[in-house]
Amino acid sequence: MNFPEAEVRRFVDELHAKGMRFIPIVDPGVPVAILNPWYSAYNEGLEQDLFIKDITGEPYIGQVWPGPVHFPDFMHPAAQDYWTRQLTKFHDMAPFDGLWIDMDECSNFCGNSEQVCSNATVISGECPLEGHTNVDCCLECSVVDENNTYDFPPYYMRSFKGPISRHTIPVSCRQYGDIPVYNTHNLYGLTESIATKNALIAIKGNEKRPFVLTRSSFVSAGAHVNKWTGDNGKEQRRRYNSHHCAFIYYTVYSGICFLTCIILLTVVIANTVAIAATWQDLKSSVVSMFDFGLFGIPMVGSDICGFEFETTEELCTRWIQVGAFYPFSRSHNALGFAPQELYRWESVTTAAIDVLNIRYRLLPLLYTLFYTAHTAGTTVVNPFWYNFPSDRDSYELTTYQFMWGSAVLFTPVVERGAVSTTGYFPTGLWYNLASMELQFDTLTAADITEKMFTLDTPLLSTNIHILGGNIIPTQDSGMTTAVSRASNFSLLTALDGSNKATGSMYWDNGDQLELKNYIQSAFDCSIKSDGSGAGSFQITVNHDSFSSSESEPADVSPLFLRELVIVGKEIFTNADISTIYMDGIAVISGVDVATYILFDTLHNRITVKLTDVLAVPLSSSVMLSWD
Repeated sequence: MNFPEAEVRRFVDELHAKGMRFIPIVDPGVPVAILNPWYSAYNEGLEQDLFIKDITGEPYIGQVWPGPVHFPDFMHPAAQDYWTRQLTKFHDMAPFDGLWIDMDECSNFCGNSEQVCSNATVISGECPLEGHTNVDCCLECSVVDENNTYDFPPYYMRSFKGPISRHTIPVSCRQYGDIPVYNTHNLYGLTESIATKNALIAIKGNEKRPFVLTRSSFVSAGAHVNKWTGDNGKEQRRRYNSHHCAFIYYTVYSGICFLTCIILLTVVIANTVAIAATWQDLKSSVVSMFDFGLFGIPMVGSDICGFEFETTEELCTRWIQVGAFYPFSRSHNALGFAPQELYRWESVTTAAIDVLNIRYRLLPLLYTLFYTAHTAGTTVVNPFWYNFPSDRDSYELTTYQFMWGSAVLFTPVVERGAVSTTGYFPTGLWYNLASMELQFDTLTAADITEKMFTLDTPLLSTNIHILGGNIIPTQDSGMTTAVSRASNFSLLTALDGSNKATGSMYWDNGDQLELKNYIQSAFDCSIKSDGSGAGSFQITVNHDSFSSSESEPADVSPLFLRELVIVGKEIFTNADISTIYMDGIAVISGVDVATYILFDTLHNRITVKLTDVLAVPLSSSVMLSWD
């Protein structure tokens, strides 16, 4: 470590005391420690013969951030124990909560058509060269077999990245079992991901859910890790890091993405979208969420404000208004470019506070969507066609709208200088989340022209709508998820054209690996159509192994449902409610009813306060009704 161990430990302890988590970055390359014989990760790897071999049979030397490195062979049977030991030593120094594994394609600052590299310049002290950084290759590399058909195939791809091994491990290198990297290249990130996940479980125990963030991914990666879409962008275009695959068919079932590919070089689901500070990359980031959801990797996001190039205040503002609703939400940019933290500009700060507060309020919904994705193989972020497959008008839209599940619609501004945007609203009732009132009614829309609307969206505004027919669980926004999850719940209910809505919620301690202790509830609301405002709200706890468990810390109070907020289209014209019932038993009547049920005629809103005699613990099934 380049920082004093005691100071790092103190820093991590402070984060933990504030309910925050520490997730450092780890690259696979192990520094060649010829001049540092005390470095155990290097020595153990050599002793156990755990590094990928070059064409001569020696451990391949590449160059990454530490300088010259060897790359662990995660296909080796002993690699898991080795990797767990190294991460355990790191955890003993700085007790991290998860790991961000980068450069796991593997990435290599050397590598063009050369097959072997020497560390002679390392020994002589000439690496890195004067005036250069570790990004600039300073190894002595050469070709030893120009007839090797892996490195020099009888055909050449028209890849703008150049030769097949450009900036990665030569494909003539060998992994365990004498398998050429040509056949295993795209599995490297996956095998490191699995090894890292297993190491975290070994370190944290079976009761702690491992968090691993990867850049490289492959089929099944979503069962093990989370993903960000990469820090590419120098070419300002979509790139595949020398991997090429034409997907001709895919389907999703039980969380697994099955793909049939025309193999041009190797099959990969990895490193797909260039994330530069450009408006086009902002748009591409939305598409990438759809892509990886279908690939079975729902926890995905891009670098907010862009990675390469200089961002702008306007672009960063609009980007956080989108990125706050990526499943994985993070701002990150490249070395050598201007800082772009969200507090750098007043407008970005204001926008970030607004949308991140919304994100934290909606975390119970997002968490429930992840539970459903985990257990039923569904997606979290969806395009229109996923939720409205028969709506052909939505198939070729370029509005870059996206939905959380089937309930919440985001209509972002993704054009430079725009203060309005056009949004498409499929058949239904659409309620503005900010005001919780009906904004668009397309129930009787005849064609696409009656479903397209212009939304005024000044720089600090965001367009978020709830589709009628849905009930959404929310909590208070806090500075951390630990603070937010300690608050009681509200249920936002957006009625459909029949004055009905349904929803669900999953809740656990947020940390368990096996889903043993949890609450799973269903909600059902119905309001009479006679204009009286009378109605019912059914809360059904389908499963509760959480309340009697020790999943929550002892100092966390039991959680309750705090209020019901119900909005609809002319749901009451002459509200006349005299009695409130719980499970059919009258509990409040007369003038006291007005204390618990509030009718907002202007916004067609009913608010039911769940306090005192109406208090409803999260673990309770109950039928509330009023007439």
